[in-house]
Amino acid sequence: MRSDIVIENRETRLVLADDARVLSLLHRPTQTECLAPGTDIRAFSTLQHRGYGGNIGPRVVPASEVRREGDRLMVSFASLVNRAVIRLRITEAYIGFILEKIEGDASFAAGTARPAYYNEDTLPFDELIFLQLPVKARGRFGDWLNVAWDDRVAVNLLATDPFTRVDAVSETGRHLLRAAAVNQIRREGIGAALIVTDTAHLLDRIDQVEDDFGLPAGVRSRRRPEAALSYWKVNDPVTAANADRYIRVARAGGLRNILLYHRAFARTPGHFPWREEYPHGESDLRAAVDRLAEAGITTGLHLHFTKAHVDDAYVRPVPDRRLNLRRHFTLARILAPADSEIEVLEDPSNSTLDGWIQFRPPGRATLGMQPDIIEYATSRAAGWDCPISIIATLRDLEATPRTADNLEVIRRWEEVREKHWLTAEQQRELQRASPEHTLLVNEAGQFELVPCLPIPIGPPASTARGVLFERRDSVWVAFWDTRGTSRLMVRLPTAQLRRFRELGRELAVEGAAAGTVLEVSDRHYLHVRGATAREVETALATATTLPVRPSAPSTPSIP
Repeated sequence: MRSDIVIENRETRLVLADDARVLSLLHRPTQTECLAPGTDIRAFSTLQHRGYGGNIGPRVVPASEVRREGDRLMVSFASLVNRAVIRLRITEAYIGFILEKIEGDASFAAGTARPAYYNEDTLPFDELIFLQLPVKARGRFGDWLNVAWDDRVAVNLLATDPFTRVDAVSETGRHLLRAAAVNQIRREGIGAALIVTDTAHLLDRIDQVEDDFGLPAGVRSRRRPEAALSYWKVNDPVTAANADRYIRVARAGGLRNILLYHRAFARTPGHFPWREEYPHGESDLRAAVDRLAEAGITTGLHLHFTKAHVDDAYVRPVPDRRLNLRRHFTLARILAPADSEIEVLEDPSNSTLDGWIQFRPPGRATLGMQPDIIEYATSRAAGWDCPISIIATLRDLEATPRTADNLEVIRRWEEVREKHWLTAEQQRELQRASPEHTLLVNEAGQFELVPCLPIPIGPPASTARGVLFERRDSVWVAFWDTRGTSRLMVRLPTAQLRRFRELGRELAVEGAAAGTVLEVSDRHYLHVRGATAREVETALATATTLPVRPSAPSTPSIP
C-alpha cells in the first residue's frame, strides 16, 4: 500500500510518493497546483559525471524510496548503498530542506560487501540532488533567484548557504527547480528553502530565509532607496590625489554610487595584488573612499572572485589544478537588428553577459557616446523605474566632446526617478521602444517630457546631430556636434528662429543672405516659428557646411 508523504505549512503543501515521485505542489490559499502536468519526476537523485566501477558516465540514479521519520526524510537510491538524510525546517514563510548526512543504508551497515569502487571519502556520485520539482511555467522566470511567478503565485527554490548549487532546467511548459550538493564543494550540512506564496509577498518570504540562515540581507538592501540609484563603474585607480576629479564628474551626472572594479586597485584578479598607485595597500584605497564619502558618494566593489588573470599567481608560473578555461562561442547565424537572442554553436550553460553602458569617445568606427544615445537608455530605464550603470574612464570622458551634455542627460533622469516625477501614463509610454523622448528643463525650471525624432543635419559628412520635437504648437530642435564644433548654413529665415543654450537662455542668431548660420558645438535648442516639422526637417537635412572660425571656443568635456 502506497504511503504518501505530506510536507506543509500555511501556504505550501508538497506531496511525495513513497518511491520519491513528486505528486503535488499546492499553493494552499488559492488551491493552485504548481506542478507541471504529466510529469513523472523523482524529488531526489544522484549524478555521476564519469564512470565508477566499470560504468560509463554520466549516469543519473533516481531515488527509489523515501520515508519520513519525524522532521527527517530518509532517501534511498536504486543500485547505490548510500542514503541521504534530509532534515526539514518548516516555518510559516518557507520549508527548509537541509542535507544533514549521507550514510550507508541498513543492509550496508549489516555487513553487505562494499563494492570495489566504494570509498568513504570519494562517494560513487559527483552530485546529490536533494530536491527537484517540475513546476509549471508561470509566464515569468528569474534565474538569479530561481523563481517562477505570475501576477498571483510565485514558486521559489532558494539556497540557504553559499555551498548549495541551485539552478533550473527550463523546458516547454515547465521549469525543473533543483538544489544539489556538489561532492567537491560540500556534501553535508547544506540546504535549500522552498517558497510557494502569493507574488506580492515573495520578497517578504525571502527576507525571512535570509534572516534565519544568516545570509546577506538582499531583500533589505534591495528595498533601500539607494538601491534604485544608478552607478558609475570605474576601472582605473581612484586615489586621494584624483578623487576630486571623479567627484566632479559624478556630481555633474547626478551619480551618488561609484563601483570600483578590481582592476581599479588590483593588478590581477585571483590573488588581487595591489597596483603601484596604492603603495600602502588598503590604507591608500581607504583614503580615496573616505574622500568620496565626504562628497556624498557611496563606493562599492566589483570583484571577479571566480576568475584569475593569465598573469596571476594562480596561472603563472604553474597553473593551479582547479582552474577552468576561458570560454569562447561561435555565432550559429548572423545577427539581425530585431534579434533578442544570440544563438551559438557551443553549449553556453553557466555563462553570463555583462550589461553596462560603455562611454567611448568618437572614433573612425563609432560616433562615441552622444546625448540622444544616453537619453534613449536612461529614458527607457526610467519607464521601468530602473537604474543604469555606466563604464567610463576619465581619459575617455575627457576625449568625448559631449561629455558635459551626456552627464546632464543622466542627471535629469536620475532626478526624475528619485522624485517619482513620471506619471503612470508616461512610464507606460517610455516602456515602448518608440518614439524616443527627450527630457527638457523648461523656461520655469520645471521638467517637461516630449516625444522626439532623430533627424539628419547637414550633408552625410556633417558631424552635426539632433532631434526634433514639438511643444506649444511650434517646432523645436535640440542639436549638437558629435566631434567638437562645426558651422552650417540653414535655409530658414533668421526672423523665424530663436536659439537657446537652455530653454529661457536665448542666444543671438547669425543671419545671412542665403538663410541662417548655425554654430554647432555643445547641445543647444532651436525654436522655429511659422514652419511645419517636415519643413524644418528638410531645411536641416539640406543644410550646407561652412568653414569653422579659428576663434570658435571649445567647450570643456568634463565640468
